[in-house]
Amino acid sequence: MFEKIGIVYLKVRVAGKQVVREVTPEDMRDFEKLDTTFSNRPTATHALHCVEKADHSFIEHYDEVVNTILGWWDQKTKGTPKDGVWLAGVKPKL
Repeated sequence: MFEKIGIVYLKVRVAGKQVVREVTPEDMRDFEKLDTTFSNRPTATHALHCVEKADHSFIEHYDEVVNTILGWWDQKTKGTPKDGVWLAGVKPKL
């Protein structure tokens, strides 16, 4: 597509709204230059917590999200958090 018209139209949905953005070859070159390595990232900066049956916005799951964040923050302030999956080994309710 770049060869024909010099741009590509990227169509995505953001916050429920259709968004169209022109992407140029220069945009692609800039994107290629981004450093996506995490080798210098300090440990315990993230944790994965699966919220079953939640949608992308966690509708009707806010309490679980807030409690998870507060639990992570509590451990971070004590210097004890670990990267990885939270509550690993806990069987989901089926």
